Amino acid sequence: MELRLHVYFAAAVFLLMLYASLLGVAMRRGAMLALLLLFAVAVRETGRALAAAWAGKDLRRLVLLPTGAMATYADEPTQEPRHERLMAMAGPVSNFVLALTMALLTFSATSQVNLFQRHLMEPQHLLRAAIWVQIVLGGIHLLPASPLDAGVILRRQFVRSRGTARGAKAAAGVGQAIGWVLVLVGAVSQEMMLTLMGGTVLLTAQAEGHALVAKDAATGLKMRDVMLREWTSLDASDTLEDALRLSHHSLQQVFPVLRGSVVVGSVARSSLLLALQTDGNGFVQGVMTRGVQAARPDDLLVGTVQSAAGAAGALTAVMPIVEGDRVVGMVTPQNLLQTMGHLGQTRRLLERAAKPKRQR
Repeated sequence: MELRLHVYFAAAVFLLMLYASLLGVAMRRGAMLALLLLFAVAVRETGRALAAAWAGKDLRRLVLLPTGAMATYADEPTQEPRHERLMAMAGPVSNFVLALTMALLTFSATSQVNLFQRHLMEPQHLLRAAIWVQIVLGGIHLLPASPLDAGVILRRQFVRSRGTARGAKAAAGVGQAIGWVLVLVGAVSQEMMLTLMGGTVLLTAQAEGHALVAKDAATGLKMRDVMLREWTSLDASDTLEDALRLSHHSLQQVFPVLRGSVVVGSVARSSLLLALQTDGNGFVQGVMTRGVQAARPDDLLVGTVQSAAGAAGALTAVMPIVEGDRVVGMVTPQNLLQTMGHLGQTRRLLERAAKPKRQR
């Protein structure tokens, strides 16, 4: 299983350290507050991982956020309602149980810790913050804001009743509204942790809604529908200067690298430039990413791209489209994003054009 820290979490660490400094305490206490949040996320995801294993799901990747983790599984089968509810409750219950245990241990050890004193999660009082971070993280996942646990259930109900595009858009709207409420409540109550969680909900709800709409637009499409039929390729024996000169005549950002007529790797324009600046004029074969995954024109787009993306979660290299022994097309990360954007725009325009007809 791959474990990664999202840039939002890195930003949260910086903001909590800055928050501690503004309160007149050592910045390291802000970093310790961030570690308490990371611990709460770890507790939550441990509970969810156990529930996922019980439901027969193979966890492959976790990307940690201030509100939990984005999980990727080996496959995404349709969940039974009981498994869906179990996955939604496993995280909050784990946080609540640990918070209760910590509170009981604290009361048994000392009576001098006031758990209900304002502010609940501040760097000056880390013991109280450790308990409340668990409670707040578990509590916000009971709110119907996608991609929080309860929000995922709401989003699936919207998708079932309204279709993927409209359902995802509605769920994203609810999630963003709840995110704004959390941000405002955190700002008014001067609870920086709650503001950070609300901001994360706000941003991830919007991003997840766009991703679901794009995935729906790609359903049923084949690789031939998105592949480039004309492209620029580089030779493994080209010098970096020659390769950069050739790349200037193309809109591509990632290029297939050939040895003879065989695609042996790929290289990004930025990698060519960086290598030339740092190591001088070498050869393309020295900086290229070796190995590519090929596809056939009639392969389904969604499954093929997911397989090629693997743990990275997105296509990062070129993918040659072959028919027999002949390369008939090429898919690059840039052209895939552009094509998916055009498909989404086209679908929205067609839906708007169809509305007046239905109203008549």
